[in-house]
This record gives sequence, C-alpha cells and structure tokens, in this order.
Amino acid sequence: MFGEIEYIGEDTINIQPPLIPDTANPAPKSYKPFPKANQELAITNASFPLYTTGTVPADTNLVMQLHQGNNYNSALITLEAAPGADRDEVLARFWQDGTHPTNSRGLPLKHMGVIEVRGFENVKNFRIITADDNAHILQVQYFQ
Repeated sequence: MFGEIEYIGEDTINIQPPLIPDTANPAPKSYKPFPKANQELAITNASFPLYTTGTVPADTNLVMQLHQGNNYNSALITLEAAPGADRDEVLARFWQDGTHPTNSRGLPLKHMGVIEVRGFENVKNFRIITADDNAHILQVQYFQ
C-alpha cells in the first residue's frame, strides 16, 4: 500500500492521501532548517483602486506608487480586475526602478497577477498604471 503510486485522476477527487506510517523518517539525516534571522513580518495591508481619467482632475498623472513607509522592506501585490474588464487582457503595467509606465510600456499585469517587490528601494520606486483606464483594485501586503 505505501510506496506505490497509483493513477491520480477523477476517481481520487476528495480522497485523502494515505497516512504516513509512524516508522517513516520525517526528514533526511542531512536536513538542517533555515535560520530564522531573515524572516519578514507582515506589518500592514492596503487595498486601493488604480487612478483613471474619470477619478482624478484633467492633466493629472495616472501613475501611482505604493505607500511610502519607512520600514517597508517588501510588498506582495495582487491585481483584481474592475467590474466589466476583460480578465484575459493586460490590465496594468509597472516598473520597479522609478520609471513611469504607460498604458503600453512596462511589465504587464493581468487579473489576479501577483508581484513580489523585494527591498526598500524597490518598494519606494514601484510605479503602476492602468492599461485600459479601469479602476482595477490593488491588494497590497507590506512586510518589514
């Protein structure tokens, strides 16, 4: 029973995997856990829509940056499509070097795309813009 791999398909949906026997070695003898000194802690969350031509005064730059906390060493960002947006298209574009993206230049981001921004300077210099003038939602979790 243990050690044999059988077909995994529709007949195994909602079936729990086999138990690990008590005699199984939980980790190889050479296993050494990573030190905990470099762990980051989530310190705050944010959720906000991207600027659109209808949400800011005329001639306003639509490029947005992240919140500028003094202790944000990294950020995890998810983009959620605005209602009615085509979820298969590029919805936003971003750069991490302080350069302003445009609706056609910058790294593309689609619905439920995830970005990990590492390093204080990259969080500070992150710039994003909507690619289709919809108020897509950014979900951001900041770490220190």
